[in-house]
Amino acid sequence: MTTAEREQQTWQVPEHSSSVTISEFVNSIKRNKGVFWTTLLTCLALGVIASLILPVKFAAGSEVLVEGTSGSGISPSPENILGELSIQNAVYPLSTQVELLQSQEVFLNALDQAGIARPKTLEDLQNLPQVSVRQKKESNIFILSVEGKDREQVRALALAYPNVFQSYSDNIKNNAAQRAEDFVTTRLAEEQAALVAAEAEFTAFKVSNQVVDSNSEQEFRLAQLSTTEQQLADARAAEGAANAALQQARQDLQTIPKIRERVIDGVTFSLLNDNRQQLNNLELNREGLLQVYLPTSSQVKEIDAQIKLKKAFIANLEKNSQPTIKEDNPEYDLAKRRISDGQANADAAVSRRQELERLAAARTARLNALANLTKDQREFERRVGLHTQTIVSMKELLNRVQLRNNSIKSSVQTLTPLVYSQQTQPNWAVNIAVALVVGIALAVVFSIIRDSSLDKVNNREEAFILSGHSNLSNIPDRSRSKHPIITNPQSNLAFESYRVLRSNIAVHARSHDLRSLTVTSTLRREGKSVIASNLAIAFVLNGQRTILVDADMRHPSLHTLFGLQDKPGLGDLLLGTAAVNDVLQSTTVEGLYVVTCGTIPANATEVMGSPRMQEIITMLSDQADMLVVDSPHVVGLADAPSLAAATDASILVWQSGKPNKNEFREAVANLEASSPAFLGFVSNRVSAKEAHLTKS
Repeated sequence: MTTAEREQQTWQVPEHSSSVTISEFVNSIKRNKGVFWTTLLTCLALGVIASLILPVKFAAGSEVLVEGTSGSGISPSPENILGELSIQNAVYPLSTQVELLQSQEVFLNALDQAGIARPKTLEDLQNLPQVSVRQKKESNIFILSVEGKDREQVRALALAYPNVFQSYSDNIKNNAAQRAEDFVTTRLAEEQAALVAAEAEFTAFKVSNQVVDSNSEQEFRLAQLSTTEQQLADARAAEGAANAALQQARQDLQTIPKIRERVIDGVTFSLLNDNRQQLNNLELNREGLLQVYLPTSSQVKEIDAQIKLKKAFIANLEKNSQPTIKEDNPEYDLAKRRISDGQANADAAVSRRQELERLAAARTARLNALANLTKDQREFERRVGLHTQTIVSMKELLNRVQLRNNSIKSSVQTLTPLVYSQQTQPNWAVNIAVALVVGIALAVVFSIIRDSSLDKVNNREEAFILSGHSNLSNIPDRSRSKHPIITNPQSNLAFESYRVLRSNIAVHARSHDLRSLTVTSTLRREGKSVIASNLAIAFVLNGQRTILVDADMRHPSLHTLFGLQDKPGLGDLLLGTAAVNDVLQSTTVEGLYVVTCGTIPANATEVMGSPRMQEIITMLSDQADMLVVDSPHVVGLADAPSLAAATDASILVWQSGKPNKNEFREAVANLEASSPAFLGFVSNRVSAKEAHLTKS
């Protein structure tokens, strides 16, 4: 394959789609409109037949407001007067109310009130009107629907049913209300008897234990125990402080030497003794402060600073004084005295702590001895108080129940006092509507199935895959009321598709001397003649003198499209009865000339591939810049391949849904084999949307 041929196949990349478009869907129905309408009419006929053979039925309905609890057990009804009592079956849930409405007892009673005989056999029961009940959304309203063959029976039963259920439901509710009142009365008597018994036992307890009021004694003993426990806590703290002071004194004794050196110099010695006495006084004061304050307090820190300065001054005197003598250190004796005093304080703190512990234990025992008696007394008091409170509550509840029982209302209310019956079967409107919907659905399905089973080429993607060639242009479908030849191309959007087709053909003309073009189609009636005519006009608008030749001698049409004389034409040229100038006819488009079909030779198929035909195409090509040949369709005929072989290039016109895949492959293969250059295919009669036009 040459470089030019590769260019030819890459002019336009098809737009692939993964889903079926609406236009393809509609086109599939159009291609199988026979199947569509047959299926639709058949379903409509079945709907009419069903309406004719269905038995006549009537229906009537009524609405009732029913008191009951929801699924959570909470009643949405303001008339539920028994909500305070946990009595089974006092108020039925709404789901149970539905079952009661459809119960056999209510149904038979309703038959009696409606004047309908009760059924004796299963057949009699089946012939009676049928009752169904449904809840209206999430409310307490139920819809009763009665359906049957007898209009009057249906109406009478729908009218009687709410009244019968009202009587049935009210009877249940009144019985439950009476049972509730009896229950409260019985419980009140039981509580009063229990209160008398509890008070008698309490009196006997106080007499046997000689107790009038143990609460005051208990409070007194609790106060004593609390005071003792507080004193014990203080004693333990004092013991800890005394032990800490004793330990500190022992540590200080270890730091004080028993023998000290004294300066003989009288003045220095006297001064040194005075300062040592002052230091000793400061340390004694510090010990006294520690009994009251913590070591981190400001008073202790202040005296510590004075002691530090005094020790530094004494050290300086001792360093500068000489000579010295050794003697007993009075500070050592003082430290030993402090240890003795600390030991005495610690022993006293231990003795006080032990005494308070014994006192606390004794008072705890006294309180515990009273606790058992108080516990029994309080249990008696609790029982008496509980029975008293229960009696008050039960009396209040009994008053409320009696009041509500006196004002109790019906738990069922009829919302539709007027009931009418109407025919429900057969329902012509519904039956026809259902038949129409089903018919349309089946018709669409059958159309698509048939379209798929025929194996048609239904879109450009399939055409590209089957041919391996590009789509040259999308020619939009135009109204049948419009002339197929576009005479005003400057203002017609549809003509833009022909400009695209002309431009794609011009791509091939850049690398090849293309002066003649065969336009053919896969099958007949795919619009090739119209496309050839408008393409010729597009070439003229591009400044090219163009000749359009009607070579379709089986179904000639160009003389009709342009309003020209049929003869003389191409056939006369082939027979030798006319010259080129005789067959060239001018048109309303300046620069466009048409050669009509003319006289059709007896051997038309053979002359299409004859040397004479090649000679005529050469002569006509010499008279114009572009020669466009309208050829017969390809499939089943030899005309198109013969004409394609005589021209410089060819294009194939096809319409979605017309050729099947084998026919399309055959057409492409014939043109590839015969034409010097098969340029690609043209999609005809596509939707304005697929052709990217907003109007045509």
